Amino acid sequence: HNGFIIEKSSLQKRTIPIKDEQYFANWMMTWSSHLPYLPNEKIDSFFAQAVENYLQRHPKDIYGQMYYKDFFLEVTLIKPKS
Repeated sequence: HNGFIIEKSSLQKRTIPIKDEQYFANWMMTWSSHLPYLPNEKIDSFFAQAVENYLQRHPKDIYGQMYYKDFFLEVTLIKPKS
């Protein structure tokens, strides 16, 4: 038998508090696949608009806190003995 055996898996939804709009924009820049395709002079504007769009769909709470909802897939694998 080749490969691994899935022992367990879970999909967890997490709500992550975000400090502010600039932090959120900077965080998105760390994993965005769009970054290499943007001219340097448009990067800040692009991510500012992305944050604005996000907040239109996911407004801050009554205390002014913004949140990002994400999903994490956790998988535990076992390598069978040969």
